[in-house]
Amino acid sequence: MIRIILQSGITIFLITMYSISLTPNQEFEWREHTEVTGMQFLLKEYIPGCKSTPHLQSEDASLRLRNLDATVETLRSSYENKDLTVLNTLFTPLKESARILNAIQHDVQFYDSMSLTFSIDRILITQHNYSVHLHWEGVWHTPEQNLPLHGRGLSVFKFTGNQQITLHTIDGDSPFGMGERNIPEDKT
Repeated sequence: MIRIILQSGITIFLITMYSISLTPNQEFEWREHTEVTGMQFLLKEYIPGCKSTPHLQSEDASLRLRNLDATVETLRSSYENKDLTVLNTLFTPLKESARILNAIQHDVQFYDSMSLTFSIDRILITQHNYSVHLHWEGVWHTPEQNLPLHGRGLSVFKFTGNQQITLHTIDGDSPFGMGERNIPEDKT
């Protein structure tokens, strides 16, 4: 769309400049008009940004992005619904993953209700490793609390896999484990 607008603007400019350069005694010949019109089609080859090449995304990369998006959504919804059986399938059997899963299990036991919102900022893909940069906001509530706990942060979820995508690390602010970080103090 921008290319068409820019190309139209250049065409109008060239025709206007050519028309202004004609003196009242000169006549406008058809041959001259085709030169000006012909030049507009050549301009897109010389002006950077006018010539567009379509961005082609392979079907495999598109499928991997959809699978990754579905995995992130499954992680979020399973956490909110306290579905530990689904959550267990989303983690790799690594030590760091076990810590995250333990933090999730603690949240499930500690809070009555939890809600999370993920906003993906960027996804980096290198072969079968994925880094999902996202903002998150959450609300955690227990019956003992007058007001629910609100939290937000920036995280990088690191996934691995081809057919089955699994989470192995979270860098930055983890939305999981709020029960361990925010244990209410006893009132005396």
